[in-house]
Amino acid sequence: MNQGRVIRLLIIGLPLGLAAMLAASVFLTHGRKIFGWGDAAYLTENDREETAPAVGRVLQKGVEEAMLRRTLDILTVKIGERNLANFDNLQAAAYFIESSMGQNNMGYQMTRQEYTVEDKPVWNLEGRLPGGKAGREIVVVGAHYDSAKGSPGADDNASGVASLMAMAQALSGVSLNREVRFVVFVNGAIPSFQTDTMGSLVYARSCKARGDNIVAMLSLDTLGCYLDAPGSQRYPEGIVATDLPTVGNFLAVVGDEAATDLVERIREAFQRNSAFPLVAAALPGSVPGVEDSDHWSFWQNGYPGVLITDTAGYRYPEFGKAGDAPERIDFARLTEVTKGLVEVVKTLATE
Repeated sequence: MNQGRVIRLLIIGLPLGLAAMLAASVFLTHGRKIFGWGDAAYLTENDREETAPAVGRVLQKGVEEAMLRRTLDILTVKIGERNLANFDNLQAAAYFIESSMGQNNMGYQMTRQEYTVEDKPVWNLEGRLPGGKAGREIVVVGAHYDSAKGSPGADDNASGVASLMAMAQALSGVSLNREVRFVVFVNGAIPSFQTDTMGSLVYARSCKARGDNIVAMLSLDTLGCYLDAPGSQRYPEGIVATDLPTVGNFLAVVGDEAATDLVERIREAFQRNSAFPLVAAALPGSVPGVEDSDHWSFWQNGYPGVLITDTAGYRYPEFGKAGDAPERIDFARLTEVTKGLVEVVKTLATE
């Protein structure tokens, strides 16, 4: 690998980011009335006709901005703040995602990984795209669906969830060599972050216990803010960033030193298929902020992982605040980023 092609110093500000649980059947019945979704949560009638899964289908579908907008609207406006303190909304988000990605929409057989936090049932959700000749090797694409306290969480992290769901739809039924798992995690934000209740840590530990051979994990976290003003990209105080962009219009890929090769493979695959600006870095895990997302959970269990982000609080003024709303998201550029990431996943699952 040409080490000179990887920017070595990128320190990123990262997210640390019905009174009782209703029965699913009751919730979904009311959900259709309240939120305007149910079995057809994610797709319109035309979407379903055009993209319904079919046995043996190998054609990739496109990524549409309208779908990203619909997801953000449902998660942040129709549902809103999603966490243990707003448990009804947290469960509403889980039902929405599960229904949207499920067999009646995108065609995935969804699996719940349920566990209990503060006497409340919570779950991670997984949809698997089976692999071919290298099917025992696994690529995980993950994003946490909860939001910080007091925030509707449009960028953190409805943007990551929307991108994941769009990627899952684009690749539904596509034949790849390696298995791809699209996983949405609960409890990714503080106070669960880097505790035993963190959804991605629960999931990664279960993978290790089964002996799953995960060859790459991509954590999608805050993907929707892109700014063109000079000086719009900041870095931690005391960091000399002479070789780093000062305009916040790029996507960042960050891994630890153990993931150097994975960072470079992602960089090459993305830039081969997209002209969108990208900064990639393999850094020591001790660098502040480098561990601050769901990829950390996979590192703890010996799996290679990277964070894919817009750099959150070092660019986005509404990060973790009540103003983190859909109108702050650059949907056109989020769409382009998602298109590039689809090609990254295809590359990682076929090479």
